[in-house]
Amino acid sequence: MTETATPTQSAQPARPVALLSSQKPLCEQYQLALLDLDGVIYRGKNPVEFAAQSVSKAADAGMTITYTTNNPSRFPQVVAAQIKGFGLECRPQQVITSAIVAARMLSQRIPHGSKVLVVGGEHLKSEVHGQGFEVVDSAKDHPAAVLMGWFPSIGWPQLAQACFAIEAGAQFFCTNHDTTLPREYGLTPGIGTFVNAVAAATGRQPAAMAGKPESAMYDVERDINAQGSHKLVPVKQSLPIGDRLDTDIEAANRGGYDSLCVLTGVSHARDLLLAGPLLRPTYISRDLRGLLEQHHAPTLGEDGSWHLRGWTARIVATTHDDHSDQSAQAQLIVTRDHDQKDPRNSIDALRVSCQAAWAYADSGHDPYRLALPDFDL
Repeated sequence: MTETATPTQSAQPARPVALLSSQKPLCEQYQLALLDLDGVIYRGKNPVEFAAQSVSKAADAGMTITYTTNNPSRFPQVVAAQIKGFGLECRPQQVITSAIVAARMLSQRIPHGSKVLVVGGEHLKSEVHGQGFEVVDSAKDHPAAVLMGWFPSIGWPQLAQACFAIEAGAQFFCTNHDTTLPREYGLTPGIGTFVNAVAAATGRQPAAMAGKPESAMYDVERDINAQGSHKLVPVKQSLPIGDRLDTDIEAANRGGYDSLCVLTGVSHARDLLLAGPLLRPTYISRDLRGLLEQHHAPTLGEDGSWHLRGWTARIVATTHDDHSDQSAQAQLIVTRDHDQKDPRNSIDALRVSCQAAWAYADSGHDPYRLALPDFDL
């Protein structure tokens, strides 16, 4: 009998949140990759630089590749076809969407056969129907629940029906709470923007959310991957990979997973430097080439400075002058031991700076009063 994963929704990290070293390249250290899509594999219709080549090499090294997305608007077979268009092998079973997780979530929270007003696309409606619910689109049908998920034609009429139903007593759920969605030309409003509008109008927040930052998506993907003759891959052998600290990385920490953050999407260097414990990844990479690399953790020196492969990061008291940030209490300075290499373009300089900034914050200081270096990564 196939072992089953138990979805988790822990509120705190299940491990110390700090950068770690890997004994081998990540694609060999971990058995299962749980890859986010938007901002990691593609931006809209366009592939992310180095993504396809890196994933292909990781698969050749023996890593099992799966994909997770908070976007509930497209069927897994459509997503798989786009991924295959980038030159990667991909079966629909390798793709888990927030629509799949949301339908399972509803089956645990409302009676079988209940009416559900779905503000979402055909994929979300299909998954909800497949769990034995009656899908409706009007508050006049007296639904037991409202489920919101992003789709391209979302508009005021759908939001109004959701409000009417919630005000009449329907339970409120959403697939995810991403406020932005990366596209070819930049960021666009995600479903979180529309969920916030409904919450503001009704005074009600969603009772539960299916997608990241809850870790259930990772647990469900591990379960789906284990169907048939495959064994369930342990959490410690599974690596979520994403571009958003507040979804991909937080979900990993909530579920006790290690994680890799890539800088090809939403979150960037400053976000990492200021990240609280729940938002900190285990590994940081410029892009998915980091899957093919062995990672090294910064080490703490006796003087309180942090060191990583020739880079040193230290916190020093601020001396204010006419050009300094008058609100800063201290400054994070990163230097190179033996040459004048520019830290702004070094991923190791960012890694060691993150560890120094996190230690500073964890010692009780306000990280927003810390003057931070600029990075161009």
